[in-house]
Amino acid sequence: MGFPETKRSGLCGDIQRCCRFGSLSSHVSRYRNARDDAIKFRVDKDTELHGVCLFGSENNTYLVNLKMQNAISGALLASKTGYFRSKLIQCEKYSYHGFEVLFDEKVILRKNTRYCLCAKIVMWRRWCQFC
Repeated sequence: MGFPETKRSGLCGDIQRCCRFGSLSSHVSRYRNARDDAIKFRVDKDTELHGVCLFGSENNTYLVNLKMQNAISGALLASKTGYFRSKLIQCEKYSYHGFEVLFDEKVILRKNTRYCLCAKIVMWRRWCQFC
């Protein structure tokens, strides 16, 4: 899946997204116990990565430890740990409950370099209107 050739104007309200799934029905998860998830990838041109959107379920909060590493050397490029509340994320093709994890600083991904994005995710608390 490619990104448009035009330069983006900035982060606020102008986030470009790509999805690695053709549909969402079998990929939405409820993290009851600590779960590790990872994806190894490379890009075909230099790209700025500001963060990722992760799947969640409606009205939940997640404790996340996210690490972006060079897959070959293991060098840590960025990390983010915190609590994130799920919200409805609307994309061009579909909508889903999930949460955004944004790095404090953008990560420059170099073309033809292998990367690993690793996340440890724990469902922390289910929210309700009476809590």
